[in-house]
Amino acid sequence: MIRGTMDSLFYGIDLGISHTVSSYAVNPDGKPETVSLVMGVEDYLIPTSAAISNTEKKWLFGRDAIRACEAGQAAEVRDLLKSAVHDKDVTISGGRFHARDILSEFLRYVMELNGVPLLPEKIGCVAVTVEDNSKEITESITISLTKLGIPSDRIIVSDHLESFCYYSLSQSIPLKTGSIALFDASGLMVRSFILTHDDDQKPSPVKILETDNEMHGVKRDAEFMSLCKKILDDTDVRTVYLVGDGFDGGWLDLSREYLLKGRRVFIGKNLYSKGICLDGMVSKGRSWDYSYIGDHDLKFTLSVKVNDVNGQRYLKLLSSGTSSYSSRESIDVIISGSPEISFYIQKSGQRSAVEQNVKLRGLGGRDNIISRLSMTAIPTSDRTCIVKIVDHGFGEISPGTGREWNIEVSSSSEE
Repeated sequence: MIRGTMDSLFYGIDLGISHTVSSYAVNPDGKPETVSLVMGVEDYLIPTSAAISNTEKKWLFGRDAIRACEAGQAAEVRDLLKSAVHDKDVTISGGRFHARDILSEFLRYVMELNGVPLLPEKIGCVAVTVEDNSKEITESITISLTKLGIPSDRIIVSDHLESFCYYSLSQSIPLKTGSIALFDASGLMVRSFILTHDDDQKPSPVKILETDNEMHGVKRDAEFMSLCKKILDDTDVRTVYLVGDGFDGGWLDLSREYLLKGRRVFIGKNLYSKGICLDGMVSKGRSWDYSYIGDHDLKFTLSVKVNDVNGQRYLKLLSSGTSSYSSRESIDVIISGSPEISFYIQKSGQRSAVEQNVKLRGLGGRDNIISRLSMTAIPTSDRTCIVKIVDHGFGEISPGTGREWNIEVSSSSEE
């Protein structure tokens, strides 16, 4: 149950194919908490499951859905997340339903497990993390959440690497001194992440090295200790996190003894949900002294030069470090005189920017040009985008043509 004054509520959801974990925080400076399905116990795993009851035709979610299906009282939606990602319809119990509508209601159920009804006007951010993100996953989750009345600018969809980054670097100084390691045994492979950061720079640049490691499972303890030695020996790792079902069962003996030599070790199942919750809080003003750019984040900042009463300035269309899957920014500018636009492309980690001048052919046929242009930047990869420009004119003085231009912008070829 939430206590205290709630100006805004932040959700962090680790959405998996089989299980989901939900964390939340009150206000950007709050401390994330994780929903437990049993009071007083760290029972965090919510089945990613939906079912419709046979008699009342009522939707059930999570463990309620599993129990009803096991009792023969409901019909389960198979592969809920995959069906929503692929934008499928689901035929079940004599009805036809859109998978993204069902996922939307499942996410509502997950968010309301903290005891507070979903109030879109109170939401600071809903941040969702998945194991490996894609454009299709981002789109399906974003659409499902907007169906609940949540504005798209209060939605973040990212991956486990970014969640690990925000969680580990939000801890106390002793826990983020030196490099930081995470081992994830959620699947058939053990994924290892090694996070490094350079605190001599501000903001501190962050890098994460990821590897997938096979575990044969015959002698798990000895095999995992060998893996830890291979990855951690001769490093300055002082903090280690273990996540995933694969570490259940109390078999960590030799490996635990090795890991604890000069390091702090933590094990749990809510790191990703807390981390992505912190990501959302940082997006709305929480202090953050680091710069992490993931594989699918934009590697450049795109600005357009404008003149106003205070002189020249630069309006950002896209920002380095934001998701290439969901970033889409629009601005309106007034153009007068020459039909040219000046774009500035600044690569991540560089101070200087490269200018790209674009002449809008077809706009120069009018004398004394003055027109309002709308510009929308749409990423096509982490290093490229299309800027869509539309001519709206300037009232009766200069009627708009409605003409459109699609300008390709790339940071890859700029040195």
